[in-house]
Amino acid sequence: MHPLPVLYDEIDARATALTQAREDWPCRKGCDDCCRNLSEVPRLPVVEWQRLEEAVAQLPAPAQEDIAQRLRAVADNAERIGPVVCPFLDLTRGACRVYQARPTVCRTYGFYRDHDGGRFCGKVEAAVGDDETLIWGNHEAVERRLQKIAGPSVPLADWLQQTEGAPTRSIADSPLLPRRAAQLCHDRTQDGVLVHRPPRP
Repeated sequence: MHPLPVLYDEIDARATALTQAREDWPCRKGCDDCCRNLSEVPRLPVVEWQRLEEAVAQLPAPAQEDIAQRLRAVADNAERIGPVVCPFLDLTRGACRVYQARPTVCRTYGFYRDHDGGRFCGKVEAAVGDDETLIWGNHEAVERRLQKIAGPSVPLADWLQQTEGAPTRSIADSPLLPRRAAQLCHDRTQDGVLVHRPPRP
């Protein structure tokens, strides 16, 4: 199996085990606080942007249009101060419209932490309380694995520049994409998962 789905499976297994063991754990269906309060405009590896792009393409046209408008609005206000509402969130249902394709940063939130701080909200902090037995996932280790698998992150605004006006075009076709990332897009395995390989000379 390709290493990216393996990474996802490991993250999801940890999250599932924790929510099953702790009925008070807030990170589950019905809570969208983190989706409504992103700390910054998203930056993702090319492979994760493309997974989202492919997931959005499977949605009804009105949902695609709504996401496109909200993505552009977020990108156009990238320098603003304050929380960002995820453009992929269904604001009425409070649920992710591309849940199966959600990126690593979404999968780890609320279940992993860095050495110098948490990757969770006040609800999680309250649930943890004084529990010193809780074993967190290592977010920094996940980030290192993700970069090794998928390469560097691309800001939302750059991704939109590469894809706007051509919803069925691969983002690898854009001359604006860094050469290393563009090559990443063209390197596919037989199951359609993008593979990170070093740049060709």
